[in-house]
Amino acid sequence: MKPVTYSKALYVSIVIIILGWLFKSIWSISRIDYFSELEQDPEGFFNVVTISGIMTLLVIFILLKLTRESFSDLDLTFKGFWRQLAFGVLFGIGIFFFHSFVLSPIFNSFLPNNSISLENFFTSKSYIPIWITLAIFKGGFQEEIWRVFVLNRFKKWKGRNGEIVALILSSIVFGLAHLYQGWDTVASTGVLGLFFGWLYLHFRKAWIPIIAHAVFDLIAISFAFSMYL
Repeated sequence: MKPVTYSKALYVSIVIIILGWLFKSIWSISRIDYFSELEQDPEGFFNVVTISGIMTLLVIFILLKLTRESFSDLDLTFKGFWRQLAFGVLFGIGIFFFHSFVLSPIFNSFLPNNSISLENFFTSKSYIPIWITLAIFKGGFQEEIWRVFVLNRFKKWKGRNGEIVALILSSIVFGLAHLYQGWDTVASTGVLGLFFGWLYLHFRKAWIPIIAHAVFDLIAISFAFSMYL
């Protein structure tokens, strides 16, 4: 049996990415009620998010193997890690406050906010370590590795133009995934996707958007627990 050629393996990645976008968008729009159900079952929510994160990383690993690559080919290396850490923390803090005091108020002013209540997710101290884990693993590592992987595949497929298209489309899908929080959050989260994608495209270092996203989520979680606990 002949090994899969690089170009064919790359096309497989592109097809899976596009199908993933379609599925996630349709699911987010058609199953808002599903998130309302999870609101009453925080443990179920945590399990779903964790499993989806693990499955996504497994898909990336398999697709990289098809092209005979590894995570280091996604610029995920520890060379210059402390510099990446510093940049990631600073950008994470900056993006959080820009999102909270500029983006959200702007979109809140003209887009509907019919979000479900998230209070149940932050009413127990036992949820704190779970949220910290999710912020670092799901929000930071998995979501940003997926974003970097998507940008990387589209660049290899269609060059710089493909990279830009991937940045825009992935940010739209990223926003739609938060539809259960209202259309204002869809818009502001989509812009966040552009920011995190830009961090990778500008620095070409995967740890920077990973850390920035994790820091963003950790600050948001801290504020949520301070409000509801």
